[in-house]
Amino acid sequence: DSLAQLTHPDLIKQAKVAVSLHPSYLYGSDFAPLLPQLKGLHDPLFLHGYLRYANHSVKLRNFYAQYGKDIRVKTAAEITGTDNLSDAYIYANIQHIQATKQSIENLVANLQNKPFVLPKELNHLGKIQFNGNITGFFSEIVAYGLLKTDIGNVDLDLLLTHNETNHQLGFRGGVKTDRLDLEKLLGTQSKLG
Repeated sequence: DSLAQLTHPDLIKQAKVAVSLHPSYLYGSDFAPLLPQLKGLHDPLFLHGYLRYANHSVKLRNFYAQYGKDIRVKTAAEITGTDNLSDAYIYANIQHIQATKQSIENLVANLQNKPFVLPKELNHLGKIQFNGNITGFFSEIVAYGLLKTDIGNVDLDLLLTHNETNHQLGFRGGVKTDRLDLEKLLGTQSKLG
């Protein structure tokens, strides 16, 4: 009668799905029986590629996704432990990802069902693009690759952290810039440089 009946824990644990997605629009509620965390997505997801789900693990190949007008991802990835996203582990070879500060804030707020605000200085980055690798847990992700912005480029080798208790973001690691305009990023009042 309803996909909601598919949410029985034993059925989800045993579910195996392999799908070759032709270009399609899907909503968070379409995924909710298998990934309830996605039910908060309000805009449609445009997807195509290959997806395999088994034992709380998702594998993506030749996968393209677009959420809203600004978030786009082209990747091959594996996410394990999808039964609890805070414990899920991801490995992704990102061929292209693009977003803006506002689109990231909206996506995270929709998923968490509460406001999410990134530092205002990130507005100056404009369109953010990344290609490289992302590995780790959602609370501690290593990003290695090239970040392109409207105000310059950055080579990254970073550990990004998110503290679930106080919602603080942190990072440590290495960055190398190519003409990154720090004055535009930090403002003219910054004493840096």
